[in-house]
Parts: sequence; C-alpha cells; structure tokens
Amino acid sequence: MADEKIDWKALRILTLDDDVKIRHMISGVLRNLDVGSTPMAKNVEEAYYEIENSAVDVVIVNRVMKGVDGFKFTQHIRNPDDTPGAHTPIIMISDEGSVPMVTRAIKQGVDHYMVHPIAAKDLGLTITNLITKPPRRIKTPTFVGPCRRRLPQRVYGPYEGENRREEELVIE
Repeated sequence: MADEKIDWKALRILTLDDDVKIRHMISGVLRNLDVGSTPMAKNVEEAYYEIENSAVDVVIVNRVMKGVDGFKFTQHIRNPDDTPGAHTPIIMISDEGSVPMVTRAIKQGVDHYMVHPIAAKDLGLTITNLITKPPRRIKTPTFVGPCRRRLPQRVYGPYEGENRREEELVIE
C-alpha cells in the first residue's frame, strides 16, 4: 500500500493474539503493506515486554484470549502509571461487532475496532488514519488515551449528564 504520508518500512506494529494462525495471518498482511517490523506476542506478558523495551507504533490485539483478554490489556496500557505505551494506538480485532462490544472497547481506550474477516486494504487505511489523523487524546489520573467521548451521537444521542471531566487535560 503506497502512501506518501507514511514511511511503512519505519513502522513497528505489534500483534497480540494467543492464536498462532491469527498472529501469522496479521503479520503477513502487515508485511504485504511493507511494514518494516512486525513483532508478535502470544500473551500479554510478551506484549508488555515488547512495548516497554522497544518503540511500538501500533498494537493490534485480539478481544478474546485465554487469561487476560484484550479489554484488560488495553486498560493496563491506558493507565499512565503502569506503562510507557499509554499513547500507542490500539486496534482491537474481534468476531463480534455489536454496539455494546464496540462501546466497551472504546471506553477501555481502543483507538479502532475491527471485525473479522479483516481486509488488508481496511487494515492499511486504519493504520494510515491512526498515524496521520490520530484521535484527540486525553489524560486523567487513571487514563491516557483517545477521547472516549467520540462515541457516535447518532447511536447514543447527545450527552446530557453532568460534566465531570472538567479536570481532564486534552493533549491532542
């Protein structure tokens, strides 16, 4: 995928999935996109190690895994006290695309949610958008990541509750 805005060869994209076939499939798609480095992790411990010890540009994580799932992984990454990768974009993949599931992922701090089967073109476009047009970021005492208020108003309607987020720092 040729895109003048991104140096694909310079990217390092981590895939976290406990299924070896899915890991290799995603890694193959990334290599076809000319991604320079595509490390893989079979569990969250390997993923944490990779994030803490090398520069990772994007993480692709499966929602369902044995042990710690994609939601818990994302929650840990988005905690400013726990990880140096709090600003790393996270793409969650899943076989379920229900509104409650996507909403939960966004509230945990996922930047983008994709449903199987994943087309290479869609994954490439998603990565391009996350790098060239990242979502607005916020920082609170317990969360650093994409603004969770980006949930679509057409689905949920306008927010009418109390504004409890005045202390949030927008870090764009």
